[in-house]
Amino acid sequence: MKKDARKHRAIKKQFPDLDIRFVFADINNRVEGSRFTNRQWCDKYKFQYAERVIPKKWFDNVKKKAD
Repeated sequence: MKKDARKHRAIKKQFPDLDIRFVFADINNRVEGSRFTNRQWCDKYKFQYAERVIPKKWFDNVKKKAD
């Protein structure tokens, strides 16, 4: 995941308007090779996240953007 984490940060830097969100099985697991949990990492780098289930409001946001 450490390489993936770097890639996601690089993508966000190159495309700041891209809406990147994560759904984790357990948001309290540690990012591989990091001292951060998934939640801490997402908070630090300003990514939206959820645990286990995609929140319904995420779908509502997509519909509004498409209109």
